[in-house]
Amino acid sequence: MKTQSLEVDKMHINSVSATITAGTEDGLKPFGFEYEFKPGLNILTGDNSSGKSTILSCIYYCLGMEQLMGSKGTNALSPALHQVLNFDGHACNIYESTCSLTITANNNNQYTLTRRISSSDEITINEILINDGTKTTPKFVHSARDHGDQGFYQWLAEINGLEILNVESFNNESTKPLYMQNIFSLAFIEQTKGWSDIFSMMPSFGIKDPKQKVIEYSLGLNSLALNMKLDKIKSDKNQIKEKWKRIDNDLKYRAQATQLYLSFFDKNKPIPEKKIEAIYAAELNHEENEVKTTQLTKSLQKEIDESNKRIKKTEITGDTSEELIRNRDKIRESLETFLSERNDAFESYEEEKIKLEKFKSSLYFTIKDIQGFQDVKKLSISRNWEILSTSRCPVCENSVENKKDSELSRENIDKSIAFLKSQKSTYEKYIEASEAVLERYVSVLAYYDKSISLKRTQLDSIYKDLNSPSSQSVRGEFELQAELKYRLNDINQFNSYLESTKSHLKELSKIYFILDREEKRLKNLVSGDEEKIIQFKRHYISLLDSLVIKVMA
Repeated sequence: MKTQSLEVDKMHINSVSATITAGTEDGLKPFGFEYEFKPGLNILTGDNSSGKSTILSCIYYCLGMEQLMGSKGTNALSPALHQVLNFDGHACNIYESTCSLTITANNNNQYTLTRRISSSDEITINEILINDGTKTTPKFVHSARDHGDQGFYQWLAEINGLEILNVESFNNESTKPLYMQNIFSLAFIEQTKGWSDIFSMMPSFGIKDPKQKVIEYSLGLNSLALNMKLDKIKSDKNQIKEKWKRIDNDLKYRAQATQLYLSFFDKNKPIPEKKIEAIYAAELNHEENEVKTTQLTKSLQKEIDESNKRIKKTEITGDTSEELIRNRDKIRESLETFLSERNDAFESYEEEKIKLEKFKSSLYFTIKDIQGFQDVKKLSISRNWEILSTSRCPVCENSVENKKDSELSRENIDKSIAFLKSQKSTYEKYIEASEAVLERYVSVLAYYDKSISLKRTQLDSIYKDLNSPSSQSVRGEFELQAELKYRLNDINQFNSYLESTKSHLKELSKIYFILDREEKRLKNLVSGDEEKIIQFKRHYISLLDSLVIKVMA
């Protein structure tokens, strides 16, 4: 004999029934049952297969909660309710079946819920008919509308004074309602499954940590409301981080396109306003020294002014051959220096790339080793390693020595994992530093390529000027000026973009740190739920004690 029990809080179940029409040897005949409940504890007793589980499954089904039994729709019900039942030793096919549940809600009104199971007509099992004594209204279950104005679960929550709260979704990108199916999973207890098994089968519906949130909801813990706020804050912070990364990527791209090097700052999350204000862009000269854009614009303007002076001097004297020759020799010497230094920088760049690949490879194998040790840790360390270390080969009967199996222990594994994690952290730092170095080399190479191209253009112009009439001898200076002005305009535009971007970053930073402070404040408030949990524990134990006394009596 098995015993099953049902106790429901917030609303009272008056009765449950099922009406079945099946074909017998004498034609169609009605079958079914009706079971009435009384307020308080109800105990269902009976032999195996006497119908206890059928009564409970009909209750689940009428409430649209059959998913708690691991299925949805009629598949959650006994075949005797929608396929075939046995009568006088004969299998009788079922033509129509319906189950009904009468409840007294928390608003003290009585309702009868009817849901079709099987029918010869085309019917939908996604409707529950609700009769309040005067009229019958259909409500939807297991459909897109089941939590809206026409939804059964919305109606069930309203009549019982239950608030459907929005909680964080599993992907952290949106919110989901804490469904009635989640909450009611705590209201059902069945001997063969118990309470924990039904609770474990509760659908998550894409909710993050659904079981924890249901417990918090049921105990009225502050942490549920606070955690929902914390979830929202976390989601908002993540969105800001994503915006921050996109802005950083765009800024980095524009800097590289302008052949500039951007100063280092945290690219994964917002930084304080003072650090944002300190962000700058620079060009790396041939000595690999940073020349900030503020200095660079002044230097370029100075070169433009000097070029103008040379042009005026040429126009006055008309004799430029000697000066052109001197300039040609200087540019040749400068070009050779740039080419040599670029080759050195490129070799260093290639060496750094090789180092980076080695670091990445080492990191990959370190992570694999950590995973391997973690897998070993999951195995039973209490095995008899002595027997394993003295086992014999099944072919030659010689002893087989396993390498230091007897020394394997949880402590050794934990130490190995800790060491490997330390190595992993070190390699990650090496990789970050190496990638920063490569970025600098890219900027250096861009500087050399620009400078070499400019020097070659200047040389070409000087050669043409030396073979041209004096009226055309300033052509090289004009071309140089055009290059300088184009570069100056590029840098000025980037500076304007950088300043507007920094303003945007400051706005994001301000919001982010406000959220961060609120998050810390709420986390401190969550600790106040401890006393509620202790009180519930005491109350639960007292209820168990009183139940044992009643059963023994």
